[in-house]
Amino acid sequence: MSWLATIPLLLFAVVLAFGPGYAMGWALRVPARLRVFYAPLLTFALVAVSAIVLGKTGIAWSLISFVPTAAVLVAVAAGLMWLVGRRWPALTSASWPGNDVPVVWPVVGAVLGGFLVLRMTEDMVYGPEAFSQSLDNSFHMNAIRWIQEHGDASSLTLGAVAAVNQEPTFYPAGWHDFVSLIYSTTGTSIATATIVTVLLASGILWPCSLVALSLSIPKLRRLQALAIPAMICGFAAFPGLLLRWGVLFPNLLGYALLPSFVALMVYLVQVMARGEYATLLSLCLSVLVGVAGLVLVHPNAVVSAVVFALPMLLAGVVQVARSHELTSRQKRVGSLLLVGISIGCVGAWLVLRPDNAASSSWFPILSEGDALYQFLFLGLENGNQLGDTFNPSHVVGFLALWGVGYLLYKRRNLWLIASWALIGYLWIIAATVPRGDFRLLMVGPWYTDHFRLAALVVFPSVLLAGIGLGGAVEGLFVRIMHAIPRDKQVKVAPALMGASMVLVLVVAGLTSRVPSVQETTLAVSKEYRVTPSSVVVTQDELNVINEIPKIVPKGDTIVNNPWDGSPFIYALADRHLTSYHFEFQTSPKYAAIINDLKDAATNPEVCREVRQYRAYWYVHMENQLNFGPDAQKNYDALVEASATDLMTPVYSSGPVVLYRITACDNS
Repeated sequence: MSWLATIPLLLFAVVLAFGPGYAMGWALRVPARLRVFYAPLLTFALVAVSAIVLGKTGIAWSLISFVPTAAVLVAVAAGLMWLVGRRWPALTSASWPGNDVPVVWPVVGAVLGGFLVLRMTEDMVYGPEAFSQSLDNSFHMNAIRWIQEHGDASSLTLGAVAAVNQEPTFYPAGWHDFVSLIYSTTGTSIATATIVTVLLASGILWPCSLVALSLSIPKLRRLQALAIPAMICGFAAFPGLLLRWGVLFPNLLGYALLPSFVALMVYLVQVMARGEYATLLSLCLSVLVGVAGLVLVHPNAVVSAVVFALPMLLAGVVQVARSHELTSRQKRVGSLLLVGISIGCVGAWLVLRPDNAASSSWFPILSEGDALYQFLFLGLENGNQLGDTFNPSHVVGFLALWGVGYLLYKRRNLWLIASWALIGYLWIIAATVPRGDFRLLMVGPWYTDHFRLAALVVFPSVLLAGIGLGGAVEGLFVRIMHAIPRDKQVKVAPALMGASMVLVLVVAGLTSRVPSVQETTLAVSKEYRVTPSSVVVTQDELNVINEIPKIVPKGDTIVNNPWDGSPFIYALADRHLTSYHFEFQTSPKYAAIINDLKDAATNPEVCREVRQYRAYWYVHMENQLNFGPDAQKNYDALVEASATDLMTPVYSSGPVVLYRITACDNS
């Protein structure tokens, strides 16, 4: 499949990502000029909540079941706004405070930045039918197959894919729910549906979300609003690191939606600071829907949002308390609300985190001085466990620092500097501080993983770099205007402003050519290629996987070692396995097969399980990712059994062999 052939799929994904959310935005009375930019955030809330509702009712998940469910949710929101508006008309205004930047300015920047990031992402993922060579991706792709097979896309149950006995457990399913709709509706492959959603999140949702934020920041200048979404092409850490490590698709989507949620918080602070409570209901309901969307895409996106927004909320408390325009009652109400939200943010940071075992896997890898340098000059790709070394992004780092200086000089939106510094501090902790309680406390919500935090650092850095670039070009514009005679300024100003726009776009576009972007793109692309020495699925393994549907009957189960490439069989070949995801424990259901297959002639329990679960097949693959004896010891007996006459080779490619277990044929 060519990239050209994916255009209809991408267009379908765009309609699916924006359509339902736009309807919900109308129901919640989001201002018309802003509605399209908040639509994806609201859409994913509708998708994930609808999946839970349908899961509870037993109705199979599909586009046909999603659309009416989402329509009901939209109708409920519209009905609530109507009822409240009828009783208290002053609480249902559709006018949100913000800046006076025309929408076209950030949209133009988003078109450029989104296009260049889209091209960069295409190069990163290698091809429309490629898939990430990572163990976590077996879960993400298998989850799509699981949803298609079981008809259940609920976040309350999707964890069954990775559970030892496939018992239903919570796993935020927003990403998988959406990908499954593309897969089931268009008839494309799971791999291609995944790649299309990656392109959507990176090249369309991410810049769109930044447009929403650019229209909300007080006193933002037009050239800065233009520059912010355009600058995303100069940062490879997002989406690059999340496409390489893990792979972290839900985190990628959560971060792409993050700016639009922060924008809602910006509006909320402005409402409190100005005492304009008429929009409070619309804003608060939008925030609640947005929280649902982010939590069900990835909980740490919510934590990331509250960490970013906390300095702004605290600054809002000070602004409300010092206001000369608010009454004493308005000051009390505004301060209490913002303090309450701030406490809620701290609570989310404390509560929304994985268990300690999952959060203490990674080691520090940088010195404090090196980490600070990499943070300031955006060499974030160097803070990783893979041992790669890339060039820092000095250009975008300089522009971000220029943005810091600009805000300090103008004494406006200083909370952006605090948010940037706070997120940078968290990344430095993840990259430098040894394992222990302090590290766990501070960065546990991100699994203490510097990859996730490095990608998050891009968010405030993009804002500051855009502000720095726009402010610098505006300063140049003002200096030139001052040098022109006053009587000619009116004629020259439009042309000069046009040239300023072009200059901003050119500089932003050129940042996509810096070495760090090129190096990261190449490094990520290697993770999506199937080669004779691929990290997880080698070419020989893929050859066997492609033959499995022709050999193994649909209802049979294949015995496998989940630490090799075999978990991908479920997603790619649609055949059941004894393990769908890597685990340090084996399933008790298949205990006799996995532990005692070599004793099938003397242990009747083995053949009982083989017949009960139709586990007549065993696939022996290469193990490129060796996680040590603790991960492999559970499956040593299978390797021993393959060397006996208890199973017969059926198909092989190089060292990779599909066996039929014949030991139980006559028992």
